[in-house]
Amino acid sequence: YKRFNKFIVSHGYIRSLYESCVYHGKVKDNSHIYLLLYVDDMLKASQNLLAIQKLKSLPSSDFEMKDT
Repeated sequence: YKRFNKFIVSHGYIRSLYESCVYHGKVKDNSHIYLLLYVDDMLKASQNLLAIQKLKSLPSSDFEMKDT
């Protein structure tokens, strides 16, 4: 978790003050993107599909991942 936290924060995401496994960021079109972690699963949500696709590929360079 600490390694992932350092990685995702370094890419501009902000960890929630209320829930340590929730991250959020702002997309160029002023919409928001959310990343929720639960054990070894991730949920990504945004109105901007391109931002979700970018977020999906971001950690795969540093972490072993599969998309199901």
